[in-house]
Amino acid sequence: MFDKRTIQSAAFGLLLVNLTQGVDWTNSRYLSVVFAVFYGSLATILTCYMLARKRILDANDQKEIIIETDDFKEVISTSRYDFRHLKQNMLAYLAGTTIVFVLYVGFNAVQALIMHSVFSIGLIATDPIFKIHVFKQKGVGELARPFGSAPLFQEERVEELKSIQELDTNLKKAGKKLVMVDFYAEWCRPCRNIAPEVEELAGSFDNVCFYRVDVDKSSELASKYGVSKVPHFIFFKEKEVVSEVVGATRNKLTKAILEHTGQK
Repeated sequence: MFDKRTIQSAAFGLLLVNLTQGVDWTNSRYLSVVFAVFYGSLATILTCYMLARKRILDANDQKEIIIETDDFKEVISTSRYDFRHLKQNMLAYLAGTTIVFVLYVGFNAVQALIMHSVFSIGLIATDPIFKIHVFKQKGVGELARPFGSAPLFQEERVEELKSIQELDTNLKKAGKKLVMVDFYAEWCRPCRNIAPEVEELAGSFDNVCFYRVDVDKSSELASKYGVSKVPHFIFFKEKEVVSEVVGATRNKLTKAILEHTGQK
């Protein structure tokens, strides 16, 4: 019924309740520390989670979240995703609170606050959304990292192109700069794996323009440049194709960038 991270968060909350059994909670100094540390931490981590969640919604046009494992892929509405997690978290918290009341006769309101804050912090910090955007992991557990979604504290650097006209306009704007275009598909796992690497490269090379094209949504662009396999990276300089890399790794992309920018 409950996943591993829920059980671990509840166990840690119960441990802290046990460790604070002998504390005199009538002392205002202790209460101040509890509220400052636990609820300050909870407010901070919750803010980060909400910002991370917004990144995922922005990347999916505010409508859906992609749930993906090795065995299946499911696209669900954000409201359904939120309800699923809220329901599980509330049930786990109620179960944990009930256990504490049964085990500890002297259980009081302050200990309930401690357990609630620790339990909530544990759940949020181990949530796939939080781990992807704050800890910069490519994909955690069941939640796949959406395309076009940079880590939480990093500006989006790879722009999406949807037409031949948009590409031509940006190639002209780039002038003598190197332009790298990432042709990808949302169903392509290697594309999903390399996406965060492309975001990081975009942050490392200010003298290179980075773009991406969804081959399913922009088939004209893919057809024009003969893209039949993804991921497929095409490098342009002064509006001309100078190099192509298919099925890339970060090392291959870095090598191509350095070669065409004259850097070592």
